[in-house]
Amino acid sequence: MRLVPFTQFLTPWVGVYLGKRDLTQGDPNEFAHDYRTQFLNLGLQYNLEPLRIVTYAPLGAGIVLVPVEGREPSVDAMHKEGNMLRSRTIVQRGPWSKASIVLLGALALTGCASSLAVRVPKAGPDVTCITPAPAHDVLVGVALSGGGSRAALFGAAGLEALGRMRAPGGGSVLEQMTYLSSVSGGSVAATYYASQKPPRQTPVLTPEGALMDDYQTFFIEITEKMGQDFESALFWRQLLAFRWLNSSLAARSLFEIMGERLLGPTTFGDLARREVRGDSLRLIVNTTLYNSGRRFALTTLPPDASHL
Repeated sequence: MRLVPFTQFLTPWVGVYLGKRDLTQGDPNEFAHDYRTQFLNLGLQYNLEPLRIVTYAPLGAGIVLVPVEGREPSVDAMHKEGNMLRSRTIVQRGPWSKASIVLLGALALTGCASSLAVRVPKAGPDVTCITPAPAHDVLVGVALSGGGSRAALFGAAGLEALGRMRAPGGGSVLEQMTYLSSVSGGSVAATYYASQKPPRQTPVLTPEGALMDDYQTFFIEITEKMGQDFESALFWRQLLAFRWLNSSLAARSLFEIMGERLLGPTTFGDLARREVRGDSLRLIVNTTLYNSGRRFALTTLPPDASHL
């Protein structure tokens, strides 16, 4: 066997591999593809230097980087002694003991693991986090789009801009908002605004049209919160907690980081109590079920409010 690699990506842009390489694959391109389907032009397809130094199927390890789409630089370390038979001897009798092979196989299997499915019972009529839809003649809704950290910052800045705008009937446009709907990165700003904004008794604008001190402090805080480097924190949490063996555990790591750095122990029950007091507008966080593509909305609104 010429190609027996184990590859594990720690993040979407950094991966490691370990195993037996096949240097005859070369670098397929428009002028010289693999030898099975196209005329083989070694000068265009291969870096001949590795073939001069090592066997064509050596043992090796390396790091793969994907900084941008279409570019995959890598750093390789390969065993340059002997040939195929020599490589087999190393595996059988050298530092690559049978126990090491079993351990490597077990490590490879962890990459196939996934989180356990948890079935949650259907909510009954006694649920405390569902609040009735607002009974207003005029409903004002704001939607925040997705786009990662940039969407979170843009959403926070957009809410601040609406806060500085006077509504025709007086007060701020923010005070006229009934619904806040969001998706993806925009949901980070939306959930923080809905759960942490000043209470209803605090007006947004002064009589002169400037932001009240409480809202100035709040918008400075939300901008700083949205500007955090969650991506690096997620990387290190995955690495140090050995969760990189199972990429599906990134959701758990992100949940922990969001709780520590952003929302704390806030639940939809807490949000429902704020909405009942009038301290928050109705929040709708839109997501998609990965296995079916169906829309899945996280909200305190009852199901019959969706016709609005």
